[in-house]
This record gives sequence, C-alpha cells and structure tokens, in this order.
Amino acid sequence: MIWGEVEFHFMLRKIYDKFISTNFAKKLMLLPFIDKLLSYEILTYLIFGVLTTVVNFVIANLFGLIHKQNTLLFLIGNFRVEWEIVSQFVAWLGSVIFAFVTNKFLVFESKDRSAKGVAKEFSSFVAGRVLSYLLFELGLVTILRSFIENLNIRKVIAAVFTIVFNYVVSKFISFKNKKTDSIAE
Repeated sequence: MIWGEVEFHFMLRKIYDKFISTNFAKKLMLLPFIDKLLSYEILTYLIFGVLTTVVNFVIANLFGLIHKQNTLLFLIGNFRVEWEIVSQFVAWLGSVIFAFVTNKFLVFESKDRSAKGVAKEFSSFVAGRVLSYLLFELGLVTILRSFIENLNIRKVIAAVFTIVFNYVVSKFISFKNKKTDSIAE
C-alpha cells in the first residue's frame, strides 16, 4: 500500500469501528443478517458505490450543460446516436475508473500489484461493468424513458440495480483472491 492509501484506509476503518461500537449498531447487529450487511466490506462498497454514482451524475450533468440532451449527433443505419448516449458513456467510463481504484484498494483490499494480476482484475472488472452498463445504463435508463421523463430519476433506479450487480461481480470474479500478496512483475 502507498502512504495515502494506508492513511485513508486507516481512517475508514476507524470510522467503521466507531460506528459498530455505537448502541444503535449493536442493536441492529442482533437482527438476522444485519451483521453481514454491516460488515466493513459491504459498508465501504456502498459508500464508494454512492460516490461512484455521484461521479457518474456529475460527469453526465456537465455534458448536459455543454449540450442539450436528446439532440441527434448522427445516424448509424437506423440507430440514432444522441448526445444523451454519448454523455452517458463518458459518465460511465469516468465512474468505472473511479470504482476500480476504490474497489481494488479500499473495499476488497486486493494486494496484487503485479502487472498481470492488475490487468486480470481490471479486465474482469471492466467486463462486469460493460455488462451492467448494457443492462442498466443503456437498457433500463432507455426503457424507463417511456415512463419517466427525468433522466436523474431514471439513473437513480438504474443505480440500485447496478450497485447490487457490480458487487456480486467484483466480490466473486474480479477480486475473488483479494488478500493475496503478489510481487510486482
């Protein structure tokens, strides 16, 4: 770990430990399955999932300020490439990079720093994000356009599905061997 990463991780762990020691958290932990939901990994994943969503919203809305949404940029056959699609893609790309860094180092605590290991984690992480992007950001956000006009409301609904799906992919595929130390190649 680099120094800033160590400091930030220590701060997160300290905040988590203080929260878990509160009477409120102790009472919650008595409920079935809540002890699992209040784990350090789940809570940090949710925190960084929310921050990733904020990154996505900020980028998408910055693009919205630059150009009016739903404006046709060009056609590919019968497929309309609109400004909203481009802004959603750029927002997704920025949020994926942010999510990879925070998930690797702070949530799943992957110790693999080898070029091969990082490339493998990154490629599986991006593949999972591409699938969730297609399913939720493009698919669900576009489908909901018929029912909900406000883009931000559509994105919040899609974000809930995206966060759950991405956690499963990250935990069981991308960072499944999270606490192994690998020597950099």
